[in-house]
Amino acid sequence: MLLNFLYYTEMDTLHMNSTCPFCDGLVFERDDIDTFQYGSDEDAVLLTASVIVIYCDGCGEQWTDERSEDTRQKVLEDYLVTKGIYLCTICRAVPVDASDGYDTCDNCAGAF
Repeated sequence: MLLNFLYYTEMDTLHMNSTCPFCDGLVFERDDIDTFQYGSDEDAVLLTASVIVIYCDGCGEQWTDERSEDTRQKVLEDYLVTKGIYLCTICRAVPVDASDGYDTCDNCAGAF
């Protein structure tokens, strides 16, 4: 099942004050669509996020950073909310045991 929760970001094309860690070439950014799996087996779903890909014009290496990870996390959280699952407000953990009514987190005692 493919679900689309897209969050678009606007970034300059040139990755400011940065060079490639592999070849010292110029580094640029572009928006790209990333599809990733959450869950396993028959419970798996594919989620889609608009992420920032950093790439080197010289050697062709490409990678993402914490901004893209934050976007993927937001997409996952929005998907979980559609299933009635809320993450801990402190550590972002998914509740393990629904019997406690999701009042407190088993990891850090934060609230859901």
